[in-house]
Amino acid sequence: MVLKLERYIEKNSDRIEDYAKGACITLFIIYGIYQFIVFMNYSALVPDEIWFLGEARNFSIFNRSAPPLKYGSIYWWIIGTISKPSLIRFLAYLLYMLIPVVMGIIYKKWTLRLVGLLVYLSFPYAFWTGKLIGPEIFSIFSVAMCLFFIEKKPIPSSIFAGIAIGIKIITLPVVIFYLIKIKYNKENLSLILLILFFINLGLILSNPFNLDLYFKSLSSFESQSIGATFAADNLIFSMLTEEWKWDNVISSSFSQVICHPILLMYFLLIVLLVSRIMGITLLIFSIITGFLVLQSADKLAWYWFSFVPVMLYSITVIGNKLHFKMYIYLCLLIIFAILNFCINVPYSVLQAAEKFKQIAMIENFPKECINNAIKSYEPDVILDKIDFTEFNYSRPNNTIILNGPMDKITHNGKAMALIGSRLIANPWHLEHMVPNGSHLIKYGICGNVFIFVNK
Repeated sequence: MVLKLERYIEKNSDRIEDYAKGACITLFIIYGIYQFIVFMNYSALVPDEIWFLGEARNFSIFNRSAPPLKYGSIYWWIIGTISKPSLIRFLAYLLYMLIPVVMGIIYKKWTLRLVGLLVYLSFPYAFWTGKLIGPEIFSIFSVAMCLFFIEKKPIPSSIFAGIAIGIKIITLPVVIFYLIKIKYNKENLSLILLILFFINLGLILSNPFNLDLYFKSLSSFESQSIGATFAADNLIFSMLTEEWKWDNVISSSFSQVICHPILLMYFLLIVLLVSRIMGITLLIFSIITGFLVLQSADKLAWYWFSFVPVMLYSITVIGNKLHFKMYIYLCLLIIFAILNFCINVPYSVLQAAEKFKQIAMIENFPKECINNAIKSYEPDVILDKIDFTEFNYSRPNNTIILNGPMDKITHNGKAMALIGSRLIANPWHLEHMVPNGSHLIKYGICGNVFIFVNK
Protein backbone atom coordinates (compact mmCIF):
# COMPACT_ATOMS: atom_id res chain seq x y z
CA MET A 1 0.00 0.00 0.00
CA VAL A 2 2.78 2.39 0.99
CA LEU A 3 4.78 1.48 -2.11
CA LYS A 4 1.74 2.15 -4.29
CA LEU A 5 1.25 5.57 -2.71
CA GLU A 6 4.93 6.40 -3.20
CA ARG A 7 4.76 5.42 -6.87
CA TYR A 8 1.56 7.41 -7.36
CA ILE A 9 3.11 10.54 -5.78
CA GLU A 10 6.26 10.16 -7.83
CA LYS A 11 4.26 9.70 -11.03
CA ASN A 12 1.81 12.56 -10.39
CA SER A 13 4.04 15.05 -8.58
CA ASP A 14 3.74 17.65 -11.35
CA ARG A 15 -0.06 17.39 -11.40
CA ILE A 16 -0.20 17.69 -7.59
CA GLU A 17 1.95 20.81 -7.80
CA ASP A 18 -0.37 22.32 -10.43
CA TYR A 19 -3.46 21.69 -8.28
CA ALA A 20 -1.69 23.11 -5.22
CA LYS A 21 -0.65 26.21 -7.20
CA GLY A 22 -4.19 26.91 -8.39
CA ALA A 23 -5.70 26.37 -4.93
CA CYS A 24 -3.03 28.49 -3.20
CA ILE A 25 -3.33 31.47 -5.57
CA THR A 26 -7.17 31.38 -5.51
CA LEU A 27 -7.31 31.20 -1.70
CA PHE A 28 -4.78 34.01 -1.32
CA ILE A 29 -6.64 36.28 -3.75
CA ILE A 30 -9.94 35.76 -1.87
CA TYR A 31 -8.19 36.47 1.43
CA GLY A 32 -6.45 39.54 -0.05
CA ILE A 33 -9.76 40.99 -1.29
CA TYR A 34 -11.37 40.50 2.13
CA GLN A 35 -8.46 42.19 3.91
CA PHE A 36 -8.44 45.03 1.38
CA ILE A 37 -12.07 45.76 2.29
CA VAL A 38 -11.21 45.74 6.01
CA PHE A 39 -8.06 47.86 5.76
CA MET A 40 -9.35 50.37 3.22
CA ASN A 41 -12.42 51.25 5.27
CA TYR A 42 -10.07 53.80 6.79
CA SER A 43 -12.89 55.80 8.38
CA ALA A 44 -13.43 52.80 10.69
CA LEU A 45 -10.47 53.50 12.98
CA VAL A 46 -10.37 52.12 16.51
CA PRO A 47 -9.60 54.65 19.27
CA ASP A 48 -5.94 53.58 19.48
CA GLU A 49 -5.43 54.32 15.78
CA ILE A 50 -6.87 57.82 16.22
CA TRP A 51 -4.64 58.30 19.26
CA PHE A 52 -1.51 57.14 17.39
CA LEU A 53 -2.19 59.45 14.44
CA GLY A 54 -2.32 62.39 16.86
CA GLU A 55 0.92 61.32 18.55
CA ALA A 56 2.69 60.86 15.20
CA ARG A 57 1.76 64.34 13.95
CA ASN A 58 3.43 65.85 17.01
CA PHE A 59 6.54 63.64 16.82
CA SER A 60 9.88 64.52 15.23
CA ILE A 61 12.48 61.82 14.64
CA PHE A 62 15.21 64.41 15.25
CA ASN A 63 14.05 65.23 18.79
CA ARG A 64 16.13 64.02 21.71
CA SER A 65 13.17 62.55 23.57
CA ALA A 66 11.86 59.05 24.23
CA PRO A 67 9.47 57.83 21.52
CA PRO A 68 5.83 57.70 22.67
CA LEU A 69 4.40 54.53 24.22
CA LYS A 70 7.73 52.66 23.99
CA TYR A 71 7.36 52.18 20.20
CA GLY A 72 10.36 52.84 17.94
CA SER A 73 10.94 56.28 16.41
CA ILE A 74 10.97 54.92 12.85
CA TYR A 75 7.35 53.78 13.29
CA TRP A 76 6.22 57.24 14.49
CA TRP A 77 8.20 58.90 11.71
CA ILE A 78 6.61 56.72 8.99
CA ILE A 79 2.99 57.27 9.99
CA GLY A 80 3.64 60.94 10.84
CA THR A 81 5.24 61.56 7.44
CA ILE A 82 2.47 59.80 5.51
CA SER A 83 -0.15 61.40 7.78
CA LYS A 84 -3.26 60.44 5.76
CA PRO A 85 -5.16 57.50 7.34
CA SER A 86 -6.01 56.07 3.91
CA LEU A 87 -2.36 55.89 2.84
CA ILE A 88 -1.17 54.56 6.21
CA ARG A 89 -3.84 51.85 6.12
CA PHE A 90 -2.79 50.95 2.55
CA LEU A 91 0.87 50.65 3.61
CA ALA A 92 -0.16 48.52 6.61
CA TYR A 93 -2.26 46.35 4.26
CA LEU A 94 0.72 45.78 1.94
CA LEU A 95 3.04 44.83 4.81
CA TYR A 96 0.38 42.60 6.39
CA MET A 97 -0.21 40.72 3.13
CA LEU A 98 3.51 40.44 2.37
CA ILE A 99 4.16 38.43 5.55
CA PRO A 100 2.62 35.16 4.20
CA VAL A 101 3.98 35.98 0.72
CA VAL A 102 7.56 36.26 2.02
CA MET A 103 7.20 32.94 3.84
CA GLY A 104 5.73 31.40 0.68
CA ILE A 105 8.76 32.45 -1.37
CA ILE A 106 10.99 30.54 1.08
CA TYR A 107 8.92 27.36 0.63
CA LYS A 108 9.53 27.16 -3.16
CA LYS A 109 7.15 24.20 -3.75
CA TRP A 110 3.46 25.04 -4.24
CA THR A 111 2.34 22.07 -2.14
CA LEU A 112 4.23 23.43 0.84
CA ARG A 113 3.02 26.96 0.09
CA LEU A 114 -0.61 25.81 0.14
CA VAL A 115 -0.18 24.04 3.47
CA GLY A 116 1.71 27.05 4.90
CA LEU A 117 -1.15 29.33 3.82
CA LEU A 118 -3.70 27.01 5.45
CA VAL A 119 -1.69 27.09 8.69
CA TYR A 120 -1.50 30.89 8.48
CA LEU A 121 -5.24 31.28 7.88
CA SER A 122 -5.96 29.04 10.87
CA PHE A 123 -4.42 31.72 13.13
CA PRO A 124 -7.00 34.27 14.36
CA TYR A 125 -4.17 36.78 13.80
CA ALA A 126 -4.90 36.45 10.07
CA PHE A 127 -8.29 38.11 10.71
CA TRP A 128 -7.19 40.67 13.30
CA THR A 129 -9.11 43.95 13.11
CA GLY A 130 -7.55 45.90 15.98
CA LYS A 131 -5.11 48.79 15.71
CA LEU A 132 -4.23 48.06 12.09
CA ILE A 133 -1.94 51.09 11.75
CA GLY A 134 -0.24 50.29 15.06
CA PRO A 135 3.43 49.18 15.30
CA GLU A 136 2.63 45.46 15.40
CA ILE A 137 2.33 44.93 11.63
CA PHE A 138 5.51 46.97 11.02
CA SER A 139 7.52 44.95 13.56
CA ILE A 140 6.18 41.53 12.47
CA PHE A 141 6.91 42.38 8.83
CA SER A 142 10.51 43.15 9.91
CA VAL A 143 10.65 39.74 11.64
CA ALA A 144 9.41 38.06 8.44
CA MET A 145 12.11 39.83 6.41
CA CYS A 146 14.73 38.80 8.97
CA LEU A 147 13.72 35.15 8.49
CA PHE A 148 13.50 35.56 4.70
CA PHE A 149 17.19 36.50 4.48
CA ILE A 150 18.41 34.25 7.31
CA GLU A 151 19.87 31.45 5.15
CA LYS A 152 21.99 33.29 2.60
CA LYS A 153 22.14 36.99 3.49
CA PRO A 154 22.97 37.48 7.18
CA ILE A 155 23.57 41.25 6.89
CA PRO A 156 20.06 42.34 5.75
CA SER A 157 18.60 39.63 7.99
CA SER A 158 20.41 41.09 11.02
CA ILE A 159 19.39 44.66 10.15
CA PHE A 160 15.71 43.67 9.95
CA ALA A 161 16.03 41.85 13.29
CA GLY A 162 17.38 45.05 14.85
CA ILE A 163 14.61 47.14 13.30
CA ALA A 164 11.96 44.73 14.63
CA ILE A 165 13.35 45.02 18.18
CA GLY A 166 13.70 48.77 17.78
CA ILE A 167 10.01 49.08 16.92
CA LYS A 168 8.71 46.70 19.61
CA ILE A 169 10.93 45.09 22.23
CA ILE A 170 8.64 42.06 22.53
CA THR A 171 10.20 40.72 19.27
CA LEU A 172 13.55 40.26 21.08
CA PRO A 173 13.22 36.42 21.29
CA VAL A 174 13.35 36.32 17.47
CA VAL A 175 17.02 37.36 17.70
CA ILE A 176 17.69 34.45 20.07
CA PHE A 177 15.91 32.12 17.60
CA TYR A 178 18.09 33.61 14.85
CA LEU A 179 21.39 33.26 16.73
CA ILE A 180 20.71 29.66 17.76
CA LYS A 181 19.96 28.71 14.16
CA ILE A 182 23.09 30.46 12.85
CA LYS A 183 25.19 28.81 15.55
CA TYR A 184 24.05 25.32 14.53
CA ASN A 185 24.30 25.95 10.80
CA LYS A 186 27.65 27.74 10.78
CA GLU A 187 29.73 27.52 13.91
CA ASN A 188 31.59 30.69 13.10
CA LEU A 189 32.30 33.19 15.88
CA SER A 190 33.22 35.96 13.46
CA LEU A 191 29.86 35.54 11.67
CA ILE A 192 27.97 35.81 14.97
CA LEU A 193 29.90 38.98 15.89
CA LEU A 194 29.10 40.42 12.44
CA ILE A 195 25.41 39.58 12.96
CA LEU A 196 25.39 41.27 16.38
CA PHE A 197 26.97 44.37 14.84
CA PHE A 198 24.28 44.65 12.15
CA ILE A 199 21.50 43.93 14.66
CA ASN A 200 22.76 46.98 16.54
CA LEU A 201 22.81 48.92 13.28
CA GLY A 202 19.14 47.99 12.79
CA LEU A 203 18.40 49.25 16.30
CA ILE A 204 20.08 52.54 15.48
CA LEU A 205 18.11 52.85 12.23
CA SER A 206 14.85 52.34 14.13
CA ASN A 207 15.79 54.98 16.73
CA PRO A 208 18.52 57.09 15.05
CA PHE A 209 18.76 59.96 17.54
CA ASN A 210 17.30 58.53 20.73
CA LEU A 211 18.20 54.83 21.03
CA ASP A 212 19.37 55.36 24.61
CA LEU A 213 16.08 57.04 25.49
CA TYR A 214 14.13 54.24 23.79
CA PHE A 215 15.80 51.67 26.06
CA LYS A 216 15.45 53.98 29.06
CA SER A 217 11.69 54.21 28.45
CA LEU A 218 11.54 50.40 28.50
CA SER A 219 12.86 50.44 32.07
CA SER A 220 9.40 51.58 33.17
CA PHE A 221 7.96 48.31 31.82
CA GLU A 222 5.42 47.04 34.35
CA SER A 223 6.35 43.50 35.31
CA GLN A 224 5.24 40.94 37.87
CA SER A 225 7.13 38.86 40.41
CA ILE A 226 8.30 35.38 39.41
CA GLY A 227 5.66 33.85 41.69
CA ALA A 228 2.87 35.88 40.08
CA THR A 229 4.25 35.15 36.60
CA PHE A 230 3.90 31.39 36.97
CA ALA A 231 0.75 31.41 39.09
CA ALA A 232 -1.94 29.11 37.69
CA ASP A 233 -4.49 31.90 37.17
CA ASN A 234 -1.91 34.00 35.30
CA LEU A 235 -0.98 31.08 33.02
CA ILE A 236 -4.62 30.29 32.28
CA PHE A 237 -5.44 33.96 31.62
CA SER A 238 -2.45 34.44 29.29
CA MET A 239 -2.98 31.26 27.32
CA LEU A 240 -6.72 30.64 27.30
CA THR A 241 -8.81 33.69 28.25
CA GLU A 242 -11.53 34.88 25.87
CA GLU A 243 -11.42 38.50 26.97
CA TRP A 244 -12.32 41.26 24.47
CA LYS A 245 -11.22 44.79 25.27
CA TRP A 246 -12.30 48.42 24.90
CA ASP A 247 -12.44 48.59 21.11
CA ASN A 248 -14.04 45.15 20.84
CA VAL A 249 -10.98 43.33 19.53
CA ILE A 250 -9.33 40.23 20.95
CA SER A 251 -6.61 41.44 23.25
CA SER A 252 -5.38 38.96 25.79
CA SER A 253 -4.49 35.30 25.24
CA PHE A 254 -2.26 33.16 23.06
CA SER A 255 -5.20 31.00 21.98
CA GLN A 256 -7.06 34.11 20.78
CA VAL A 257 -4.42 35.00 18.19
CA ILE A 258 -2.33 31.88 17.45
CA CYS A 259 -3.61 28.49 18.61
CA HIS A 260 -4.59 26.44 21.63
CA PRO A 261 -1.49 25.53 23.74
CA ILE A 262 -2.11 21.81 23.11
CA LEU A 263 -2.04 22.47 19.37
CA LEU A 264 1.21 24.40 19.80
CA MET A 265 2.72 21.28 21.40
CA TYR A 266 1.40 19.22 18.48
CA PHE A 267 3.02 21.68 16.04
CA LEU A 268 6.31 21.52 17.98
CA LEU A 269 6.21 17.72 17.80
CA ILE A 270 5.83 17.81 13.99
CA VAL A 271 8.82 20.14 13.66
CA LEU A 272 10.87 17.99 16.09
CA LEU A 273 10.11 14.86 14.03
CA VAL A 274 11.54 16.56 10.95
CA SER A 275 14.43 18.47 12.53
CA ARG A 276 15.53 18.19 16.15
CA ILE A 277 17.55 21.42 15.90
CA MET A 278 14.65 23.46 14.50
CA GLY A 279 12.23 21.93 17.00
CA ILE A 280 14.46 22.75 19.99
CA THR A 281 15.06 26.26 18.64
CA LEU A 282 11.30 26.83 18.27
CA LEU A 283 10.76 25.48 21.78
CA ILE A 284 13.35 27.87 23.27
CA PHE A 285 11.76 30.77 21.36
CA SER A 286 8.32 29.78 22.70
CA ILE A 287 9.55 29.59 26.30
CA ILE A 288 11.35 32.96 26.20
CA THR A 289 8.47 34.77 24.47
CA GLY A 290 5.99 33.17 26.85
CA PHE A 291 8.05 34.28 29.85
CA LEU A 292 8.22 37.89 28.60
CA VAL A 293 4.46 38.03 27.98
CA LEU A 294 3.65 36.39 31.32
CA GLN A 295 5.93 38.89 33.06
CA SER A 296 4.07 41.87 31.61
CA ALA A 297 1.29 43.44 33.62
CA ASP A 298 -1.25 43.72 30.80
CA LYS A 299 -0.45 40.61 28.69
CA LEU A 300 -2.05 41.93 25.51
CA ALA A 301 -2.70 39.44 22.71
CA TRP A 302 -0.55 41.23 20.13
CA TYR A 303 2.52 40.48 22.27
CA TRP A 304 2.26 36.96 20.80
CA PHE A 305 2.30 38.05 17.13
CA SER A 306 5.97 37.16 16.51
CA PHE A 307 4.92 33.49 16.71
CA VAL A 308 3.27 33.87 13.28
CA PRO A 309 6.38 34.32 11.09
CA VAL A 310 8.51 32.06 13.32
CA MET A 311 6.04 29.15 13.14
CA LEU A 312 5.61 29.62 9.40
CA TYR A 313 9.38 29.70 8.92
CA SER A 314 9.87 26.50 10.95
CA ILE A 315 7.76 24.63 8.36
CA THR A 316 10.65 25.04 5.90
CA VAL A 317 12.47 22.14 7.57
CA ILE A 318 10.07 19.78 5.78
CA GLY A 319 12.03 20.61 2.64
CA ASN A 320 11.09 21.07 -0.97
CA LYS A 321 11.53 17.56 -2.33
CA LEU A 322 8.26 15.88 -3.25
CA HIS A 323 8.74 12.51 -1.54
CA PHE A 324 6.38 10.30 0.45
CA LYS A 325 7.66 11.31 3.90
CA MET A 326 7.18 15.00 3.04
CA TYR A 327 3.50 14.34 2.29
CA ILE A 328 3.07 12.64 5.65
CA TYR A 329 4.37 15.75 7.42
CA LEU A 330 2.18 17.97 5.22
CA CYS A 331 -0.86 15.86 6.20
CA LEU A 332 0.02 16.32 9.88
CA LEU A 333 0.22 20.10 9.31
CA ILE A 334 -3.13 20.08 7.49
CA ILE A 335 -4.64 18.34 10.53
CA PHE A 336 -3.15 21.13 12.69
CA ALA A 337 -4.64 23.80 10.39
CA ILE A 338 -8.11 22.17 10.35
CA LEU A 339 -8.22 21.71 14.14
CA ASN A 340 -6.91 25.22 14.80
CA PHE A 341 -9.34 26.76 12.32
CA CYS A 342 -12.32 24.91 13.82
CA ILE A 343 -11.37 25.95 17.36
CA ASN A 344 -10.75 29.55 16.35
CA VAL A 345 -13.70 30.14 14.02
CA PRO A 346 -15.53 32.11 16.77
CA TYR A 347 -12.57 34.51 17.19
CA SER A 348 -12.05 34.99 13.45
CA VAL A 349 -15.76 35.42 12.63
CA LEU A 350 -16.39 37.75 15.58
CA GLN A 351 -13.46 39.95 14.61
CA ALA A 352 -14.90 40.36 11.11
CA ALA A 353 -18.42 40.90 12.48
CA GLU A 354 -17.28 43.58 14.94
CA LYS A 355 -15.37 45.47 12.26
CA PHE A 356 -18.36 45.52 9.91
CA LYS A 357 -20.64 46.57 12.77
CA GLN A 358 -18.31 49.48 13.36
CA ILE A 359 -18.37 50.41 9.68
CA ALA A 360 -22.19 50.29 9.72
CA MET A 361 -22.35 52.48 12.83
CA ILE A 362 -20.06 55.06 11.27
CA GLU A 363 -22.28 55.28 8.20
CA ASN A 364 -25.47 55.65 10.30
CA PHE A 365 -24.32 57.28 13.53
CA PRO A 366 -27.37 58.86 15.30
CA LYS A 367 -25.81 62.21 16.27
CA GLU A 368 -29.06 64.18 16.26
CA CYS A 369 -30.94 61.61 18.35
CA ILE A 370 -28.14 61.50 20.96
CA ASN A 371 -27.97 65.29 21.12
CA ASN A 372 -31.73 65.46 21.70
CA ALA A 373 -31.53 62.85 24.48
CA ILE A 374 -28.72 64.77 26.21
CA LYS A 375 -30.60 68.04 25.84
CA SER A 376 -33.76 66.49 27.27
CA TYR A 377 -32.13 64.76 30.27
CA GLU A 378 -29.42 67.40 30.95
CA PRO A 379 -26.90 65.08 32.64
CA ASP A 380 -24.06 66.31 34.83
CA VAL A 381 -21.86 63.40 33.75
CA ILE A 382 -21.73 61.30 30.57
CA LEU A 383 -20.14 57.87 30.46
CA ASP A 384 -18.53 57.45 27.02
CA LYS A 385 -18.74 53.83 25.94
CA ILE A 386 -19.40 53.95 22.20
CA ASP A 387 -16.39 55.12 21.76
CA PHE A 388 -17.29 58.61 20.44
CA THR A 389 -13.82 59.11 18.93
CA GLU A 390 -14.56 56.43 16.33
CA PHE A 391 -17.48 58.38 14.93
CA ASN A 392 -16.22 61.99 14.74
CA TYR A 393 -18.89 62.95 17.25
CA SER A 394 -18.39 66.22 19.13
CA ARG A 395 -19.14 65.67 22.78
CA PRO A 396 -21.19 68.26 24.70
CA ASN A 397 -18.92 70.81 26.41
CA ASN A 398 -21.02 71.16 29.56
CA THR A 399 -20.56 67.57 30.72
CA ILE A 400 -17.76 65.52 32.22
CA ILE A 401 -16.78 62.55 30.06
CA LEU A 402 -15.55 59.39 31.75
CA ASN A 403 -14.12 56.22 30.19
CA GLY A 404 -14.35 54.02 33.25
CA PRO A 405 -17.13 51.74 34.51
CA MET A 406 -20.38 53.21 35.81
CA ASP A 407 -19.44 52.77 39.47
CA LYS A 408 -16.79 55.51 39.03
CA ILE A 409 -19.53 58.06 38.44
CA THR A 410 -20.63 60.08 41.43
CA HIS A 411 -24.27 59.34 42.19
CA ASN A 412 -24.92 62.78 43.64
CA GLY A 413 -25.62 64.20 40.17
CA LYS A 414 -27.49 63.06 37.10
CA ALA A 415 -25.46 60.59 35.03
CA MET A 416 -26.06 59.25 31.53
CA ALA A 417 -24.32 56.27 29.93
CA LEU A 418 -24.12 55.97 26.13
CA ILE A 419 -23.19 52.41 25.20
CA GLY A 420 -22.83 51.08 21.65
CA SER A 421 -24.75 47.90 20.80
CA ARG A 422 -21.55 46.15 19.70
CA LEU A 423 -20.21 46.59 23.23
CA ILE A 424 -23.46 45.56 24.93
CA ALA A 425 -23.45 42.33 22.90
CA ASN A 426 -20.14 41.46 24.56
CA PRO A 427 -20.80 40.00 28.05
CA TRP A 428 -17.30 40.93 29.23
CA HIS A 429 -17.95 44.58 28.35
CA LEU A 430 -21.36 44.65 29.99
CA GLU A 431 -20.00 43.17 33.20
CA HIS A 432 -17.13 45.68 33.42
CA MET A 433 -18.96 48.78 32.23
CA VAL A 434 -22.16 48.29 34.17
CA PRO A 435 -21.22 46.47 37.40
CA ASN A 436 -23.72 45.52 40.06
CA GLY A 437 -24.71 48.50 42.19
CA SER A 438 -24.72 50.98 39.32
CA HIS A 439 -28.54 51.26 39.46
CA LEU A 440 -28.81 52.04 35.76
CA ILE A 441 -32.19 52.64 34.19
CA LYS A 442 -32.78 52.24 30.48
CA TYR A 443 -33.60 55.69 29.05
CA GLY A 444 -33.86 55.07 25.32
CA ILE A 445 -32.24 53.85 22.11
CA CYS A 446 -30.71 55.95 19.33
CA GLY A 447 -30.00 53.64 16.41
CA ASN A 448 -27.23 51.34 17.64
CA VAL A 449 -26.63 53.34 20.84
CA PHE A 450 -28.29 52.36 24.12
CA ILE A 451 -28.89 55.16 26.63
CA PHE A 452 -28.95 54.53 30.38
CA VAL A 453 -29.40 56.98 33.28
CA ASN A 454 -28.98 56.67 37.02
CA LYS A 455 -32.06 58.64 38.15
